[in-house]
Amino acid sequence: DQNSRRGPQADKLQFDRVMSFLDLARTENVNFTLGGGREDKPGYFIQPTILSGVPESSRLMQEEIFGSVVCVNTFDDEADVIKRANDTEFGLYASLYTRDVSRAMRVAKAFESGTVGVNCTSPMMAMDMPFGGWKQSGEGREM
Repeated sequence: DQNSRRGPQADKLQFDRVMSFLDLARTENVNFTLGGGREDKPGYFIQPTILSGVPESSRLMQEEIFGSVVCVNTFDDEADVIKRANDTEFGLYASLYTRDVSRAMRVAKAFESGTVGVNCTSPMMAMDMPFGGWKQSGEGREM
């Protein structure tokens, strides 16, 4: 689809990996708000999937899925969400949404993530900006 920015998984290995995370979500009785299966077209396409109510200790929250899957949970306050977001071995990319610019700057700095998007979900960025992961994500910094 020329109007889409989302493509298939790179290969069968990655497709099977993402599908295994969706199987895990079913086993853990996680709520599927949207999607959760293979798309009905040729290739390794997976439906855009939203999972909610995912336990923080779940592999779904603790590992990088690298597919069209997002976990959405609620939090009590700013300190709670920062603690939860940083309680993982990984930190390639994070997103936050707020109308408060001061909060956006404060929380973005507190996230242990290579890149933090404010009011956006995709890691679209200027190509002249440095990029890198945090913790077990990526292999250091570019530039």
